[in-house]
Amino acid sequence: MSVSSSTNTVSDCPIPELAAIAVAVETTAAHEVSELDQSIYAHRDRVVLEHLPLVRAIAVRVHENLPVHVDLDDLIHAGIMGLFDAATKYDPEKMVSFSSYA
Repeated sequence: MSVSSSTNTVSDCPIPELAAIAVAVETTAAHEVSELDQSIYAHRDRVVLEHLPLVRAIAVRVHENLPVHVDLDDLIHAGIMGLFDAATKYDPEKMVSFSSYA
């Protein structure tokens, strides 16, 4: 999966495990879309890829306070799903940074 920006691709993600999860989530939601929708999804994917390290950091911090049976990968996956949702709903005209919104 390539992202519209020439510098950001899934393969460039600093955390390979998160990139693999992002690819899996994106491929499960694949369907035919118009060029405008593809542009919107490409922008959303770029924003998600840029914030994956933040998701991992928050998941690690939360994981330290949870019982042992809660898997870190499950927390990261939930965070990525929330990030996709936030990236879809985010409105930059509200003058709030995305990292604060997400």
